[in-house]
Amino acid sequence: MHNQSSTTHFISRLIAVAYGIMAVVIFALVAGAVLGAHTLLRANTIPVGELRTGSVSMNSDGASAVDAEIVPAFGEMKLRGGAHSLMELDYVTNILEDPGVTYHVDDGHGVLQAEPTMTQGIPNARRLNEYRNEWDVRLDASTPISLSISMGAGKGALDLRGLTLTGFELDTGAGEAFVDMRGDWSRSFDTTINAGTGKVTVLLPDQVGTRLEVNKAIGAVYLSGLEKGEGFYTNAAYGTTDVTLDMEINVAIGEVDLIVLDAQQEYVEEDVASE
Repeated sequence: MHNQSSTTHFISRLIAVAYGIMAVVIFALVAGAVLGAHTLLRANTIPVGELRTGSVSMNSDGASAVDAEIVPAFGEMKLRGGAHSLMELDYVTNILEDPGVTYHVDDGHGVLQAEPTMTQGIPNARRLNEYRNEWDVRLDASTPISLSISMGAGKGALDLRGLTLTGFELDTGAGEAFVDMRGDWSRSFDTTINAGTGKVTVLLPDQVGTRLEVNKAIGAVYLSGLEKGEGFYTNAAYGTTDVTLDMEINVAIGEVDLIVLDAQQEYVEEDVASE
């Protein structure tokens, strides 16, 4: 975890990034008004293609641990355990290319990458409701995985319960994510969540010790079931369990909800206290 000096420096950088994003947005609006957004974007948009479905499956090839990076970019992604191989990916898409998945093993350590392979550009603002890029990802629950996910401008429903995680990092950019981290974790691991301009909801375990450091620029953080310590937050189980989830939450100008909830209890969106 950061000391006070590094945390202050990080918050300063977050504020700079937040205002930088706002400046870029304002500049884009002004430029669009002056030059004509349609003329500027028409030559650099991603076309809407024919709707296709498909599946990709990757075996672990004997890897004892795996680094997995999943980048859906935009669209919607569901992720959970239950795969019979290392990863199973079903997709529905009408962007130009199918998801690009690569995997290799080096000295017993696997490296998995999944991302869309598409023509460079940006979605056509006039046809946003026509784009389809939906991923249904299942991971093997028994393989130790260090998982990194970048949502870009997409939406993610990430059910991490039952996985064997050795690390977890989530970057949402302008996207949104719902993350379920409840359950009886068998090992400690570090988590970093970087929230950009969207909303991130994280369900936290009540039976496994959890410690959070929260750094925010001009975004909002809402808490439920957490106690404030000296520069961090903890759940009631913190310090009483052999396993600890150590988390760093960085918020630019988005919103993050952090909620401690029993693993068997159904989540219902509710009001939570502001940090």
